[in-house]
Parts: sequence; structure tokens; C-alpha cells
Amino acid sequence: MESMYRMWMRNRRIGFNSEASDELRRELRTALGTAKWQLEEFESAVHLSHEKYSSEENAITSIGNL
Repeated sequence: MESMYRMWMRNRRIGFNSEASDELRRELRTALGTAKWQLEEFESAVHLSHEKYSSEENAITSIGNL
């Protein structure tokens, strides 16, 4: 993704073929969308894992207090 961004920026700077720049921009937008989706999925998994761990920890603490 970083290399696509660098190519896109270089093409913009030197005034390269607009069609090629448009294609790079579309690819970059797709890559960013995919990265955003993956981060959201990861965040959700971490949140669910944290909730599960907290529930298990509370249950163990409760049993220990009996």
C-alpha cells in the first residue's frame, strides 16, 4: 500500500498520465478500505476477547470468595 501511495504521489508530482494516476488512486482507495475493514474486525475480536476474559476472571474471583 505504501509503495502504491508513493507511486501515486510521484505520478502527481511529475504530471504523469492521468489514466495511470486514476488507476493507482482506485487501487489505493481499495487497499485503504480493506485495511480499515481489517482493523475494524481486529478491534471487534479484541473487544470480544476482553469481554470473555473479564467474565472468566470475575467468575474465578467469585469462586475464590466463597
